[in-house]
Amino acid sequence: MSLPAVEARLSPWLVAAALALGLAGCGSAGEPRAENTAAVVPSVATIDPVEPAPASPVAMPDNATGAPPSTRTPGEEAPAAQVEGRWQVIDAAGPASGRAMIGRTLSFTDTALGWVGADGKVEAGCPDPFYHVVIDPAHLRNFAPAFAVGWPKFALPADRVGAMHVWECGDADSIFGPAEPAAGSAFFPVGGNRLVMNWNDGTVLLLRRPG
Repeated sequence: MSLPAVEARLSPWLVAAALALGLAGCGSAGEPRAENTAAVVPSVATIDPVEPAPASPVAMPDNATGAPPSTRTPGEEAPAAQVEGRWQVIDAAGPASGRAMIGRTLSFTDTALGWVGADGKVEAGCPDPFYHVVIDPAHLRNFAPAFAVGWPKFALPADRVGAMHVWECGDADSIFGPAEPAAGSAFFPVGGNRLVMNWNDGTVLLLRRPG
């Protein structure tokens, strides 16, 4: 079939559409039209500069306590052998004032809880102490901000951090630790030889068994 015959069979509207597309894609010299190219690929001058991404904060685990996720049973209480005894503060997170606690020794027995003085005696203030695991979600959330500065600094193995516990004094009147967030210190056992504890002025302490 000859070319004139093929053109004759094309409908007038199809021919017109083809011509319109051809004209839209070419300039007077058959080159791509600048305005169409700009519409597809914006000029560098029109692109907003990309702001550098801010440094990512330390990701805090999404759980009630803010502690690293643990493989331990959430309601498992630490045995007495894991908690009782003497503990030395080896690091502190939070206000600069907390660093004054580094080197101090904490003593916990079933008759007294307190810091060991220069004379070797335990400071009075929390008689007949005891501790228990915390499982109430509201109580856990209440303490989470008090420990937030400690987790990224201490970088403890997540699978060694136990459940949160609280110390209480047997006379029901004394308080060991800060009055806020919940009248006293809480602690997390870490393995068998470390504790993480909140203290006064927003300080978080890392303690280890001496020796």
